[in-house]
Amino acid sequence: MAENIPYKTFGERKDDVFYENLSDLAKLEIYKGMKKRTSLRLYSGNGVDLLPHACQYLCCLKSLYISDSHLESLRFLGAYFSKLKELTLVDCGLRSLDGITSFPNLKILRLPGNEIRSVDQCIYLPQLCHLDVQRNLISNLQSLEWLMLCPKLVSLVLLHNPLYFLTKDDQPPYTEEDVIKLLPKLKYIDGRPLDPVTQKLKKFRKWMMPKQTKAPENYSKISNDTISEDTTPVPSPAAGKSPTLDISSPTNNSI
Repeated sequence: MAENIPYKTFGERKDDVFYENLSDLAKLEIYKGMKKRTSLRLYSGNGVDLLPHACQYLCCLKSLYISDSHLESLRFLGAYFSKLKELTLVDCGLRSLDGITSFPNLKILRLPGNEIRSVDQCIYLPQLCHLDVQRNLISNLQSLEWLMLCPKLVSLVLLHNPLYFLTKDDQPPYTEEDVIKLLPKLKYIDGRPLDPVTQKLKKFRKWMMPKQTKAPENYSKISNDTISEDTTPVPSPAAGKSPTLDISSPTNNSI
């Protein structure tokens, strides 16, 4: 087996750590520095299996990102990481929010690319302020009514759900306006600010910014705009200051 050698990639923060060929994470010396980690990313399928070995060292973990892994329920994660404030599960095959009650402190929940049909269990997340369920199977506006009971929810992403493009009995599909009427407390819908002043400011900033090359399909692109506790957009992980530990498998080093 190839030796596990840490490496750096261009453009990453100095405190980011990457590892390849993680067949047995439990034997790695990186555990000694894990207790200060606040953010963890796992790419590919076998990363989730390593979490039980690492949970006792990740006592300060606040943000967890998992992609391309099979998860039947959130109970497994909730048993080890109930203190999470930010949870992102991309293309993990989730069909429901079973076990979401294990995360009472969750503020940001991103679940793009799964098979979720209902978000009713989000009522058990009193701190939730941003919910991203784009590319799921939400087809009924009434299934979103439960979100009215989330007192701090101000941002919702529903892009590429059947809700917007499926029709029944020749009726037009639902629109963003229908969602806004149902959830009047929203300040952001599909990454777009609803406040006219904020919209103008965002357009002005975009006009003032120099033209840049097209951004890659990365974590921040998937998640769209997010909202923190004070209802301000959450910066992408690349701009954050909290240390991050990235773990990649030998077969897939990117999402």
